[in-house]
Amino acid sequence: MHLYSDEDLENLRKDQDFPCECDFCGGFFFGKDKTRFSFCSTVCYHKSRDTRKIYKCQNCEKDVLKAPNRIKGYQFVFCNDQCHRDYDLKVSQGKFEICEHCGEKYKNSGRDSNRKYCSHLCATTANRNREIINCNYCVIKKLKN
Repeated sequence: MHLYSDEDLENLRKDQDFPCECDFCGGFFFGKDKTRFSFCSTVCYHKSRDTRKIYKCQNCEKDVLKAPNRIKGYQFVFCNDQCHRDYDLKVSQGKFEICEHCGEKYKNSGRDSNRKYCSHLCATTANRNREIINCNYCVIKKLKN
């Protein structure tokens, strides 16, 4: 919002500074161009363009500042990756499998429902330790389970 009427602005010289009110913070500043400067600083300009909103983290209930386009398509909002992992562990209690190689518990997700091992390392180590046997029926070497 400018402090002069349009008629007064037309009478001002182009290089003359005139007082203006910042569109974001309401502070006053002196500007040379009656149409271009509507913010007192670049900070106010960037803050006026900020579309982020405050959401609650699904796991720890902290306030999270995120742009709506960053959470589009997601059911929950988390403040960081660790909170996301902690929440997944809380929700999936009782949905763990035991690794056939090392005996550790691991989370078995829907897409990996046929998994037998907790990690790639356990799977390769277990497969390396299997014995090769000769099948008398089909005369092919097979891995002993």
